[in-house]
Amino acid sequence: MAQKIALVTCYFQHNYGSQLQAFATQKFFDDIHVLNETIMIDGLKGEINKAKYKYFLSKIFDANTIKDKWATVKKVIAKKSNHTYASHLMERYNMFDTFAQHEFHLSKRYGSFAELGKASNDYQMFVVGSDQLWTPHDILIGYHTLSFVPNGVKKISYATSFGVKELPTAHIKRKAKKFLSDM
Repeated sequence: MAQKIALVTCYFQHNYGSQLQAFATQKFFDDIHVLNETIMIDGLKGEINKAKYKYFLSKIFDANTIKDKWATVKKVIAKKSNHTYASHLMERYNMFDTFAQHEFHLSKRYGSFAELGKASNDYQMFVVGSDQLWTPHDILIGYHTLSFVPNGVKKISYATSFGVKELPTAHIKRKAKKFLSDM
């Protein structure tokens, strides 16, 4: 069995909290001399976005979902209507991306969850970490729940939370019960 561990974090997010949490998790394992690799999400974005869009389309008339996503809609409108804002935002995103590329021990690019699942023998365990990674749509996507990791490979959660006070449907609750029992 491989001696390195896989980190499933939000290193790719363009905000300080996500990147600092991901970096701190990596640094913790570096400091205790545990070989680690952060799973690069680039090749998985298509599958993740497809599942995310499907979920949000199913919630298009849900007032809470609309309220939660309103900030994203406003940002898209602002980027299209304010070129200075868009330019500054791209500069910010580029700085986050540069930090991620230089500071994280990124894995190779996996093209799908199936490919990543097959590569799980390369890792001793998978560690998922950060707050609010198990939101209802994230549970359905399966990335932060480590649903792609085969049985027999350790799965550990480090300070991960749901981000909601209650899961909305019986289907999502069943999925949560399943992945939590595998941790």
